[in-house]
Amino acid sequence: MSRQAAANQNAVSQLPAWVSRHGPEAGIDLTFPQPRPNRRPAPGPDAVVPAEPVRDVALGRRLPGALGEVLRLFDADDPLRAGLPSDTCSTLTWAGLPVEVPLLFTADRTDPPPAGGLFADLRTALTAAGSTLDPQVLDVLAGWNRIGSDGLCVIAVQREGQEAGSVWAVHPRTGSGRFVNSSLSAYLRSLLLVAEARAAMVGLDPLAAGTAVAGLQEALVAVDPAVFRAESAWWSVLVEQLWHGLL
Repeated sequence: MSRQAAANQNAVSQLPAWVSRHGPEAGIDLTFPQPRPNRRPAPGPDAVVPAEPVRDVALGRRLPGALGEVLRLFDADDPLRAGLPSDTCSTLTWAGLPVEVPLLFTADRTDPPPAGGLFADLRTALTAAGSTLDPQVLDVLAGWNRIGSDGLCVIAVQREGQEAGSVWAVHPRTGSGRFVNSSLSAYLRSLLLVAEARAAMVGLDPLAAGTAVAGLQEALVAVDPAVFRAESAWWSVLVEQLWHGLL
């Protein structure tokens, strides 16, 4: 008997009696489950070299290749009239918004426009949609303007305050929000990273996929150091789903 055959026989002898007794000829699968990757914590902002900035025009050139159809139908004055920060207006005008990123984002369109109108503040938008939220909560939400949806929450840009220009996911029934990104540009770049990572993970074994998710975490932090600033942040929740193979 060869050394390998002896090793195989010894391995089988350590299996439960019913497996050893019935074996492959009975249709029993004797393969062992593949190892699962260990969940790696996201790196802190100081542990990652910041990514180089990307101009909105250059970002707009990259979006269609990875994210499909892009909306660039906005009149340059539309976001300005809505009171959105100038950086947000520039990104909307020159980069645009992806029409749809499956499971992550669907852009508001001009035809038909969302309740309350394109780029409406959340007080106007939610009221037009029949919201029963407390008026005081709606008054707070008036400082955010919607640009789309993730399928459950409204994706909105903060219009004023210290974090003006930041992107949030706001639950329309509770008014609660999750931080998404520090800017609309960072949000679009992050969507690009996830789309590219998901495409690259097709067919990978669990350990290789885990390595890819860990690399994605670093890339997201390089684009936006605040992306994982809380466990409840939008990207924190999404990447956790990637670790568990749910997305």
